[in-house]
Amino acid sequence: MRQDGHMAQSDRRSLVIPIRLRGASGSVHVSIAPNEDPVAVGSEFLLFGMPPELALGYPMCTATVEYERDGYAAVLGWTQLVRSSDNSTGGKSFEVDPIAVYRDMDTPFAWFGLKPTLFDAPFRFDRQDVSWECHSFVCFIPDAVLSRHVRAIGGFSWGFDTHAETVSPRDLEVLDDESWNHCIPILRDKYPTWIFDEDFHEAD
Repeated sequence: MRQDGHMAQSDRRSLVIPIRLRGASGSVHVSIAPNEDPVAVGSEFLLFGMPPELALGYPMCTATVEYERDGYAAVLGWTQLVRSSDNSTGGKSFEVDPIAVYRDMDTPFAWFGLKPTLFDAPFRFDRQDVSWECHSFVCFIPDAVLSRHVRAIGGFSWGFDTHAETVSPRDLEVLDDESWNHCIPILRDKYPTWIFDEDFHEAD
């Protein structure tokens, strides 16, 4: 149950999270599906010439935003943090997961723009045993595009586990304020020129 009394709808592979921002209503629609056609979704561009089939069976996540307002009022950003058994901490803590082109840029967003769609299709070059968990948060800037000031509206978790070369997607789950607050020290350390407010802000 969300703090505003709305129940997020989920069937484990899809999820609808109601949101409210700047006096208007909206929703985030999330789906998880296996990558059954790596060429169709462009996985080969990330494989450095290796066979696209390496990405087969790994989960793809798509999250779209529906929102009543438009223009600058609907400029949002997606921030992602990943905890993986093969990351630098061995899965003990989350790390920021920017899209590759943003890796060396001073921005906490993996996707940013007008009602941006989040798309992510992780994989491994070999099918070693790994546990991979992602926390994805949809965020906004209070003055739309003028400051480095981030507030989160809501978020969800997803991921996969690989064992004996079998990939098992994790169920989608709605995240609460505490999950966001837990990630804020990581974001503040990574992006010291940005401000990150605690707790979800569904109205402004």
